[in-house]
Amino acid sequence: MNSCWSYIGYEAHDFYHEEIDDLLIPAEHFEKLPNPLLIEAISYVDDKGYEWIAGYLLEEETRRKVYEVWIKNGEQIAYEIYVD
Repeated sequence: MNSCWSYIGYEAHDFYHEEIDDLLIPAEHFEKLPNPLLIEAISYVDDKGYEWIAGYLLEEETRRKVYEVWIKNGEQIAYEIYVD
């Protein structure tokens, strides 16, 4: 029998811009985002060992989504900015 292990995790933390890694948000995107941000991250390791992270950045007071980022194996593969 072939056994596979998967892991799903969730975290939420408040961060100021200077505390956030460029992998999560490129520096040029910060000018459009509030400071501090509430970051909710969901991580998953699939049966092939690939690590997937979905990060949702929320305005701290309203919890309105302002930014979304997708990371696969430590490389940003997609993002979306929801503010002008």
